[in-house]
Amino acid sequence: MNSKFESLLDLYGADLNSWPDQTAAQKAREAAMRDPEFRSRLDAAKRIDASFGALANALDKSPSIEAGLAAMQSSMLTQIEAQAQRRRAFSSRTLMRLAASVVIACGLGIGVGQIVPDQTLVQADAHDQLLLGTSDGSTHNGDR
Repeated sequence: MNSKFESLLDLYGADLNSWPDQTAAQKAREAAMRDPEFRSRLDAAKRIDASFGALANALDKSPSIEAGLAAMQSSMLTQIEAQAQRRRAFSSRTLMRLAASVVIACGLGIGVGQIVPDQTLVQADAHDQLLLGTSDGSTHNGDR
């Protein structure tokens, strides 16, 4: 039996008319006429295809399957809605507002830092003047 035909049979099923390569399908028909092993493989594939078809029909008509599918669909829709809500909470407009607030807060912090001097620096400058004196050589207490 030709392994190419066997793989095509596994891939496309026993209906040789549904194979995309009709030349290969015609050669498979000829092989089924000559080779009894391939013919039995083709017959087994036809039985499997019929079983799958019957199973698909049974599942399509089963109320429990329909109820399960409806529950699964409802659950998926609920999850999608929850994801959409989370995405709306962090929309681009919200993130832009947050970024603008951070920029304004940083600007205010820097501005306030420029206007109001740091008390530790003011105290350190006063301490240095007391110990070292001023630039003209006098000390702060009036001694020369």
